[in-house]
Amino acid sequence: MTQDKSEESGPSTPKPSYTRAKQVRPLYEAGDGDTVADLYSYVAEDGRTYQGYMPGEYMLPNDSAEQERLDFSHAIYRLLLDNKLAAAPLRSPENVLDIGTGTGLWALEFAEENPTAEVIGTDLSMIQPLPWTPNCQFILENSETDDWLFPHRFDYVHLRAVLSCFSDVRTVIRRAYDHLEAGGWIEFQDGVFELVGHTDGSLEGTALQRWNALLRKGALARGRDFAKARRYKQHLLDAGFVDVEERTILVPGGPWHEDDQKMKLIGVYTANVMITGIIETFKPFLASAGLSQAEIETLSAEVRREVMDPSIRWSIPFYIVYGRKPYSGESEAD
Repeated sequence: MTQDKSEESGPSTPKPSYTRAKQVRPLYEAGDGDTVADLYSYVAEDGRTYQGYMPGEYMLPNDSAEQERLDFSHAIYRLLLDNKLAAAPLRSPENVLDIGTGTGLWALEFAEENPTAEVIGTDLSMIQPLPWTPNCQFILENSETDDWLFPHRFDYVHLRAVLSCFSDVRTVIRRAYDHLEAGGWIEFQDGVFELVGHTDGSLEGTALQRWNALLRKGALARGRDFAKARRYKQHLLDAGFVDVEERTILVPGGPWHEDDQKMKLIGVYTANVMITGIIETFKPFLASAGLSQAEIETLSAEVRREVMDPSIRWSIPFYIVYGRKPYSGESEAD
């Protein structure tokens, strides 16, 4: 809720807590009395720390390697949007929800750039730092299965890199629609994990190409669709959103780009994302595709080598999709 400027000099009103307990902090953060440790975190057999709030299909790493990957991802999206945090035409949003906030960088920077907005970041794991700006907070929540307990509606709902997060993203879209103010915006920023080869054919026959095909097979076996970002636009239209826009960008997957320095830098960052997290995190999908552990390790090592090979030219399609909740009596035809 936006602070009343007339009360700036008076005592501040405590913010409501939307968590099931207090604000949750990572296990490695020192407590200050206002937070509780993320007791859902656990260390698995591979030595990495995972979130355990929603185990099983929602098992995602939340250790330092995952944070490094998400930091590179944040830089990629900043570059793609010409240093903006949102593509939707926002006008002084007061209440903002960032679903799948990850490291919380997007939420913190949006709150800093929009000091009159109250920003809430939600995720299955609390790997975020304690907010450095008073208009941002983080809570533990599964936006697909938990009830949304917020006491107000939102002006903007933001989802980024949620490709593997939900069993059915339409459930989250419907909930967002119900919890948006009329005229409020929802925005997806996401990739389609189907590698696109360059016209030179250098991707053909590589370990990268085989790895990607096996990932799609394993993901489908687990009920996950790595191409679902292509349907975000239609999902928003089906849910009743208007002014729906879609933008597609082919993002270079390695340091091969020669003509555009910005895209070359994005390619370097993308390769780092792959090496610092994606290749390791996606190993369970290879197992679901039928590979043995030895085959998984061999293929993953080959992919790591090829990702940094500038002679192999490939891209990942990124989708920026946003739409607006109509005002009462408004329809798409208007």
